[in-house]
Amino acid sequence: MAPNMLTKAEALHYITSSLRLALNPAEQDAPSLSTLHKICQAFIAEVPYSTLAIINTPMKQRRVPTLEEIKQQGLTKQGGMCYEMNVFLHWLLLAMGYEVHLLMARSFSVDYTHPLNTVRLDGKYYMVDCGPFPCMTEHLICLDFAGDESPVILQSIWEVQLRRRLIDGVPGFAGYFRWTPNSSFPLGRHHTLPLDKDGWALFFEYAFVFRSLEEIQQMSVAIQSSYQDVTVSPVLNRIFCCRYPKGRLQLVRNTTLWQENEPRIRSIKDTKSKAELVETLVEQFGDVLDRGLIEGAVEYYVTVAKLPEDFVLH
Repeated sequence: MAPNMLTKAEALHYITSSLRLALNPAEQDAPSLSTLHKICQAFIAEVPYSTLAIINTPMKQRRVPTLEEIKQQGLTKQGGMCYEMNVFLHWLLLAMGYEVHLLMARSFSVDYTHPLNTVRLDGKYYMVDCGPFPCMTEHLICLDFAGDESPVILQSIWEVQLRRRLIDGVPGFAGYFRWTPNSSFPLGRHHTLPLDKDGWALFFEYAFVFRSLEEIQQMSVAIQSSYQDVTVSPVLNRIFCCRYPKGRLQLVRNTTLWQENEPRIRSIKDTKSKAELVETLVEQFGDVLDRGLIEGAVEYYVTVAKLPEDFVLH
């Protein structure tokens, strides 16, 4: 197994200075559920899930980052895609003394391209996933629920439920979501996803099989193909940059800024020009993303996207 890329000292410094989370001596030394949730919430509040670096790279030069690149992206809070985000979080939790395992999921019925984590604590397993819509903004989901369906859990803009399933003949879980009435997306926005009679849509499924980092790297062939073929993962041709300060959505998706405040009241602002889109991204994420990276991503995006009719290209 590949060694952890973070030391305990590096992890503590990162949590304190980069995630701006103060842990008392007991929290630093003894893994607990409350501290785990604090770390996860701070991570998704500070580190953006972002397509900007990948769409700022010419298509045929896009590749899965090396482990050292993942470490540097993580330490600088640049964020990235599911692979970078969840591998770095894996190292961070390992360094803090947690028993954490990697899993591999299919997302939206695409191939296995989505790494995630599970943490075992006090004899129970918890899902730890900081993908584009992380299922840990308000509550960590315990996988040891009774019966075949988990309780419905509110996670920022959506409700989430896990259901026990056989995945490729192996016990595992299917994750479903549905928009809440005051979600930061209009209901039915994912009109291409099939919904059941109660409005639930399947968004991932995974066998409960622990994967080594070496296995994840071997499976990254599928991730690599999605980086270089946007028909596999269309989001890689779009602007998608989000994080969750105080567990509430902060997202620039294509040309629109979506925000959710503490009482769950959403605001939606459409940018009207390339310059305004750049400035919106700088205002929202410029503390961690370089302006040159933002400008390059926007320049690429406006050449390939179907833009609003009134969008001005300057």
